[in-house]
Amino acid sequence: MKDKLQKEDSFLASFFASIPDGIGVLDNEYRILRVNPAMERWYAHAMPLIGKKCHEVYHGRSEPCEVCPARKTLETGKPSHEVIEKIDVNGEITGWIDLFTFPLKDVDTGKTIGLIEYVRDITKRKKAEDEIKGLRRHNELILNFVTEGIYGVDLEGLTTFVNPAAARMVGWTAQDLIGKHQHELLHHTKADGTPYPTEECPIYKAYDDGQIHYKDDEVFWRKDRTSFPVEYTSTPMHDEQGEIVGAVVVFRDITARKRAKEELQESYERLRGSLEGIATALAITIEMRDPYTAGHQQRVSRLSCAIAQEMGLEEDQIEGIKVTGSLHDIGKIKVPAEILTNPGSHSKLELEMIKVHPEVGYEILKGIEFPWPVAQAIVQHHERLDGTGYPYGLRNSDIILEAKIIGVADVVEAMASHRPYRQALGIEKALEEILKNKGILYDSEVVDVCVKLFSEKSFKFD
Repeated sequence: MKDKLQKEDSFLASFFASIPDGIGVLDNEYRILRVNPAMERWYAHAMPLIGKKCHEVYHGRSEPCEVCPARKTLETGKPSHEVIEKIDVNGEITGWIDLFTFPLKDVDTGKTIGLIEYVRDITKRKKAEDEIKGLRRHNELILNFVTEGIYGVDLEGLTTFVNPAAARMVGWTAQDLIGKHQHELLHHTKADGTPYPTEECPIYKAYDDGQIHYKDDEVFWRKDRTSFPVEYTSTPMHDEQGEIVGAVVVFRDITARKRAKEELQESYERLRGSLEGIATALAITIEMRDPYTAGHQQRVSRLSCAIAQEMGLEEDQIEGIKVTGSLHDIGKIKVPAEILTNPGSHSKLELEMIKVHPEVGYEILKGIEFPWPVAQAIVQHHERLDGTGYPYGLRNSDIILEAKIIGVADVVEAMASHRPYRQALGIEKALEEILKNKGILYDSEVVDVCVKLFSEKSFKFD
């Protein structure tokens, strides 16, 4: 029997010594009766521990702490727990411990005669928790003060957090939104008033496909059922293991931006209308000096636009070609009227004077800030692919497309129409000319399209 008790005591002592957390046995006067090696290591500065009172060792106090778990256990006879500070020999806080106390009772009377302390060092955990709390406070400050709306959703589309800016923009409180389906409250309908199916929602797609989704042409809905245009980004949200657990949505109200854009577009349209009016007035002015070519610029402009449309150019570029075509001969305003209206052949000097009109046109128009390369196209509209044109002898790639188109339209219209010094040569002769010199003087694609307009599309000059 004695051997058995000795073996059990030896086993308990070994077990007691092997536990990595601190264990101590105290009497009902707070005196330490027994500790394991872990406790001795932690409180090596206060060795020996046996016979000392716990509050002297742990807190450097002469009396028990009011919130001490040991005191609670001795007074109530029940287990207790507190997180307490670790104090070194100089009274400095060196960390934190989890302190659990369990009553020791007299077998016969049931009275509490002492207690067992179980102590776990949680300094690292406490520091990590404090860092996390600090980070959360930092993040909260950011979320609270940014002007963009920010909210999160879980994998079921339920709102998990909302910053004040988001709540303010949509007219809901954060409490109204958290736990609710964001799509049903904020994103249920498209800008045109049609329902927005959940399966098409980019916010949900972010956590379905793990990609960032950006939109700038949708609306969010307020609590009062009014909508406002938004620009937003939906980004997958990951947990510590890298698993996608939802999405974060960052959005901003772009009402003011859209209004400014619309006003800018209206201003641009007004400006463009003014420029077209100026172009028309200038074209009429030059044609008044040369009644024989009245309408020439407008007809060149019309054919040039038809060529550009058939080539599939953008509407804005076609608009620029229209204006350029109607002004391409504006430089002739510097050529004496008697030369322009001379019914006979022109002398070499007169021809040289006429040939300056592209440069004069450029000088007249270069100071006007057209949204198209009007002045450049005008100065180049008599250039030819092989470099034999004027005024600079430019070659193929140096000539812009607008000038190539207007150059072909100008030749076709001029040959097909009557001039003071000759009768009209007709459309057939004009088309023969551009086909004969396709790829030599004139751009091949422009020529093919021009011929197609007359032969297949029934294009005619007014």
